Amino acid sequence: MLFIIETFFIFIISIKIAALASVGLLVVFYKLKQRFRPLTSLEWEAYFQKMTVKKMFSSMYLSFFIMLSAIAVIDGFIFWEKNFIYSITLMCAGIFHIVYKYQTNKNQLKKVFEKFPKK
Repeated sequence: MLFIIETFFIFIISIKIAALASVGLLVVFYKLKQRFRPLTSLEWEAYFQKMTVKKMFSSMYLSFFIMLSAIAVIDGFIFWEKNFIYSITLMCAGIFHIVYKYQTNKNQLKKVFEKFPKK
């Protein structure tokens, strides 16, 4: 019973850490982009104005799944003694969590993205 409770808390904490770390990954991506291809503030503004909502969501989801995969592998080594079925289950739980959050907040997201220019 204790193992189930521990695994449940590991799942919750890992998904939350992956969400936070994915924001950091996006920031690092844009910092590296700035370093290797310096853009002026006007060029950055044009870059983000051109970015569609779909592309923005895709980059956020990709960032989340990269971080969740890394955390799942690390958790597999640390907590589950290389029994990666729990890591795969963590990935499935993360996917379910993101889809659930999107479905429950879809109307609020539509209101926010109505402010963006249509492409």
